Amino acid sequence: MNRHPIVFVHGLLGWGSDKLAGLPYFGMAGVSALLARVTTLGLRGSGALFPSVGPLSSNHDRACELFYQLKGGNVHYGVAHAVEHGHAETIKDWAKGARAQYPQWNAERPLHFVGQAQGASTARVLQHLVAQGDFFINPVTGAPYPTSADWIKSITSISALHNGTPTAYILGCSPQTGRIQRHSTAEYMLRTLFESSAIRSYFGLSLGQWTDLDAFQNGKDNAAYDLSIHGAQDTASIQDHPSTYYFSYLTSKAAPGVNLGFRYIAEELSRFTGPLSGLKWPIDNYRPWWENDGLAPVYSQEAPKWGQPRRIERSPGSGPFRPGRWNVMETLDMDHMEPVALPHFSLTLRDQRRQLHLYSRICRVALSLD
Repeated sequence: MNRHPIVFVHGLLGWGSDKLAGLPYFGMAGVSALLARVTTLGLRGSGALFPSVGPLSSNHDRACELFYQLKGGNVHYGVAHAVEHGHAETIKDWAKGARAQYPQWNAERPLHFVGQAQGASTARVLQHLVAQGDFFINPVTGAPYPTSADWIKSITSISALHNGTPTAYILGCSPQTGRIQRHSTAEYMLRTLFESSAIRSYFGLSLGQWTDLDAFQNGKDNAAYDLSIHGAQDTASIQDHPSTYYFSYLTSKAAPGVNLGFRYIAEELSRFTGPLSGLKWPIDNYRPWWENDGLAPVYSQEAPKWGQPRRIERSPGSGPFRPGRWNVMETLDMDHMEPVALPHFSLTLRDQRRQLHLYSRICRVALSLD
């Protein structure tokens, strides 16, 4: 058993507890965490944290924002990364960093991370960065924090995009490079968000590091590229760590049953055949990618598969679980958004109950780890 807090990391266009008047992106997760801690450990409080990171940003930038929102201080993106992509290295007077959610975070007081969709990739990039040990800057001393991979006890993914998704190309990313193409649906959607005064006022895109939004859109340092298969293959060097527990919950639904807004993409995913070029690991057969939840192929949700071989186990519901490998827990009859925000708008007791069951299980498993 352990008492480590659980951090919930939202996906693309998601939000944390400081936005939208506190409407929870993760639905019943807060209630589930509270019940799990009270019944398992007898502790008061949920031990759940819901930070906000850039809803359109790359996994690298989101991981940096996540670190400082938890630990505290001005967000640093790293000199080499900032120079490579042409944005600011630091955001000073960063409001979220001034209100650290868990300043005592270290290897002796690690955290559990639960990431939905892009949030799962963000958590993995965060572990990659803290494993380097000298990336993040302590705002008090000006020196790097002595971080390590052991700062993260477990990573749980829901509806993840570990290996990218053909959705990026269906919406207009280049099949040769993975970047957003001119005059594509992806570009139109991004421009609409940039130009919406309501989005800027009430939601915010958290792109303070960028002065040139064209450079942001046309480059590789954005969510669209990272969610493409080209972008996912760029992160193949990220390793699993022997002391960390990894879990994945899969979502799958036939196209007629997904939310109406995803139905077109679900149908296109179920017959996607490429071709894609310029990949480090070419794909000859797309059939394993066809089963999906409306946005993410089930194949991509299981575990990272590019680069070095991974240990993937089909885990029994009650364990025992072993660190350093991916425990594939179960396939849920849900579309991509049913585990998170969508039940807010359906207002059905069935959807609330399914969320409560899912997050209760996730929290209990995390708290049960040695």
